[in-house]
Amino acid sequence: MINLFRNNHGEALTTTLVVGGIVFIVTIMVVLGISIRSDDVAQEAALSIVSDFINTCANEGKITLSNYEKFVSDLNTTGHSYDKEIEVKHLDENIGNKSAWTQSSVIGENQYYSVFTSQITNKLEEDGSYVMKKGDIISVTVKNTDTSLTQSLESAFFAGTGKGSAIIQATGSETVKVNGN
Repeated sequence: MINLFRNNHGEALTTTLVVGGIVFIVTIMVVLGISIRSDDVAQEAALSIVSDFINTCANEGKITLSNYEKFVSDLNTTGHSYDKEIEVKHLDENIGNKSAWTQSSVIGENQYYSVFTSQITNKLEEDGSYVMKKGDIISVTVKNTDTSLTQSLESAFFAGTGKGSAIIQATGSETVKVNGN
């Protein structure tokens, strides 16, 4: 009779542990799924914000302080903080010069020189706008600087393997369509 009581008690304990383990695993999977979806939404929002900013700047031929502030504000609404990199490749004004290494009938290649974020933001603070010319190329990259729940969970699951380094990132570039004023 005592043996029968132990078996029933042991089965109840085993059943409780199995059910508890299943509930724990399902809960972790649900939290991970929600976290991944949240990062996907933030990724899509960042791509849209970067695209809108680049299109506005390329169509106006300039980066204005108000456009830049709206860009930064819109990125902040995603719930993440971002490292913002802006590069403007200016078309060199001497594109018609003949290269020394070619025949006299061949015109040299287009040359670009780059201006980066700090120079652009300094100009925005001084003048309120950064003017570009038709043919210049504007490129923007944003990467999240905070750690999302997904990144934390992936780091915990893949500790030491180098995997699980998902970053919310958006990149875009476009050729400037008009001369800015």
